Parts: sequence; C-alpha cells; structure tokens
Amino acid sequence: MTDGRPVTLDPAVDPPLPLRRSRPFWLFWTGETISVFGTEVTSLLLSLLAVVVLDAPPVWVGLINAMLWLPWVVIGLPTGAWVDQRTPRAVMVVSDLVAAAALLSIPIAWLLELLTLQHLAVVTFAVGTTNVFFRSAYPKLVATLVRREDLPTANSYLTGSESVAQVGGPPVGGALAALLAPALAVLLDAVSYLVSAVFLMVIPRSAQRWRPPAGSTAPLRDRIATGWRFTFADRYLRYFTIQGALSNTGLTGFQALLVLFLVRELGMSGPEAGMAVAVQGAGTLIGAVVAPMVGRRLGSARATVWLFCGVGVGALLLPWGAPGWRTGLLLAGMFLIGACVVCANVIRGAWRQSYVPLELMARTSTAAQTVNSSLMPIAAVSAGWLGQEFGLVPAVAVMGGIVAAVSFTAPVSPLRGRRDLPDEPTSEVLAVAEVPEPAWQDVR
Repeated sequence: MTDGRPVTLDPAVDPPLPLRRSRPFWLFWTGETISVFGTEVTSLLLSLLAVVVLDAPPVWVGLINAMLWLPWVVIGLPTGAWVDQRTPRAVMVVSDLVAAAALLSIPIAWLLELLTLQHLAVVTFAVGTTNVFFRSAYPKLVATLVRREDLPTANSYLTGSESVAQVGGPPVGGALAALLAPALAVLLDAVSYLVSAVFLMVIPRSAQRWRPPAGSTAPLRDRIATGWRFTFADRYLRYFTIQGALSNTGLTGFQALLVLFLVRELGMSGPEAGMAVAVQGAGTLIGAVVAPMVGRRLGSARATVWLFCGVGVGALLLPWGAPGWRTGLLLAGMFLIGACVVCANVIRGAWRQSYVPLELMARTSTAAQTVNSSLMPIAAVSAGWLGQEFGLVPAVAVMGGIVAAVSFTAPVSPLRGRRDLPDEPTSEVLAVAEVPEPAWQDVR
C-alpha cells in the first residue's frame, strides 16, 4: 500500500494446503526448530563465557545482553519499511548466513587466545542485527505459507518448538560447557543457522503468495510513518506495544542477571544453572501447547487478560529465591512467567497475523519491536549496575516489580469486557493511518 495499490494474490500460485499437508510450512518449521535449539544452547554458553571464562563483572554481563536488543533501537524502523518491499524468504536466508559467520568468530578467537569481553559484545550486536531482519520478515512468511484459519495452530507449533528448545537447550549447553570449552560449543549455533538457511532455500518459490509491489516510489520515511501511524492509531496494537515495552524492561533486566544470580547467589554449577533455566523453558512449552485451546475456550481477549495477570504473579515470586527450599519459589516464578508469556504471545501473534494488513506486517512488527526494544539495552545495563551497587537480590526485586506492575494493568486495558480481539481494524484507524481500505483480506 505504499504506492496506493492493494496487494493481491499472485494468480500463478495456488492457495495453501491445510497445515498438516503443507510441505513449505514444515520445511520452515524444521529449519527454525534446529536454529532455535542452537540459539538456546548458545544463550547459556555466551553468559558462561562471560562469567566463568572471562570473569565478567555484572555491568559487563548487562552490557553484553544489551547488545542483543540495541539493533532494534538503531535500525528497527527503517528495516521494517525495507523488508516490506522484499520477499521475506530471501531476507531470512541472508540473515541466517551472516549470523553463522559472526558466531564462528568466537571459537576462532578463543583458539587464538584473542577472545575478549569486547569481542563477545560485538558478536552479540551482530547477531542481534541479523535478528532484526529475520524477525521483521518472519510474520509475513508465516502468513503467506499458512491458511488464515490455521494461523493459531501454526504459531502454536512454532512457539512449541521454541519452548522445547528452551527446555533442552540450556541443559545441553551446560553439559557441553562441562565436557568441552564453551567457545567451541558455540559452533553448534553457527551450524544451526546454516541449517535454517538451507531449509528456507528449499521452500518452493511458488509457495510464497505475496508479491512485493512493483514500481513503488514512496520515500522510505513515508513507508516508516505509515506503519508507525497504524500501530499507534489502533488502540489494541498501541496497548500491546506499550505494555510489551514496559514488561520487557523488567524481564530483560532479570534475564541479564539470571545466570549470575544462579551461579553466585545460589551457588549452582554450569549444568545446574542450565537445568534451572530449563524450568522456564518447560513453562513456555506448556504455554505454547495449550494456547490454541485457551484462546478458544476463554476468547483471545479474555485469555490475554488472565495470562498477563499470571505473569505478574510469577514476577512477584522471583526475588524470594535463595539457597535451599526457597529456590523453588524462584523456579515457580520462572515457570509461571514462561507459561503465561508464551501462551499470550501465541494468541496475540495469530491475531496480529490475521488483523494487520499484509503489506504493513513488517512495518508494524518493527514499530512495535522498536518500542519494545528501546528500553531493553538500558534495562540490561541498569540491572547489571543495580546488581553491582546494591546486590543481586535487590536488583531482581526491582525487575520483578516492574513486570508485575505492568502486567496487572490488563484488567483496565482496552481488552476489558471483551471476549475476543477484533477481526479487522476499523475504517477510522485506517483513515488516521492513511491506509487504503483493507483489500488485503483476500491475500490470506
């Protein structure tokens, strides 16, 4: 819609098959699952590299974690507008290849005895940059491979596999750290990105029903502005964006301190820390599996309200973790947060993919993610500073309090009194955003 013309189906492309018979979707799902598993293994290994191998202070741990989110703030908005003019699969393949190359530099530097905290921060920033491009294209590719009615189930499968990776990845990472040098184990993630790229490349071109608009002359800033206006003109997208940004501030700060908290405050070894992190992954797996059923039973809006409140309860349990039986309180909070956040994300993700105009998908996604991520680098560094100046327990308490306060806004949000989220944006929202009438529905 950047050139004023609606996006339509490519007449040479057949409609997608039902989900269970959709080979393109399962190719994508397989590659994504392998890549996510490698990423979860490496997420623990990078923290262990910083804490155990390079003896990083809390501020450096926070800084390295911040590098993963900083690219969203720096390039998020122009990336979304740029990706909306490209075929999503090609963008995702290049992103995977660049991320693999960046990760390969870690074991090489370690073997040459050149690995430093600065190197870890640069690699994390590079991987975060590729993630901006990949995640900007991701929703559009799913929406074009899958029938509209299959979107909740497709997102459940994708999020479920991510949750399995979150359960299995950290323990595997901890075991690899005990058996091998953590830097060498990072090779697994580099290989997983290469595998993801291969699976994306073998998806048939004919499976992609969306065609980039030809001959668009709209300036980049105008395309960015359209996505931004649409995101904030719609009260549901606006609430999810602001709520997500503030909630993720606390969650990012907590995650930045998690390995440090487990190792130094609770006295866990690397493998034990991996098992503890896997508890949150177990919650995310359950949340992903039950999400379609919860959405059907309660309704997408009502379920989201209850799930946000569940996140708040889990956040209040986090600072009570201590050696002994109170470790269970921390694990219970992590489990509850994982289950409720992912269940809500599956429900909202499917809704967004059927609600947002397809040509605006990347722009609205990056607008929301840019706002979401704008506070994350600050949160990660601030959490590290709080941990260093006042101790890890007070720092975790502050981060958990932020998450709880924001989560408990759900009962008084625009979702109040609704059973389901709306099927399509109103004409008033489209007019404010200067988007033509939604002739995009026939694409999905």
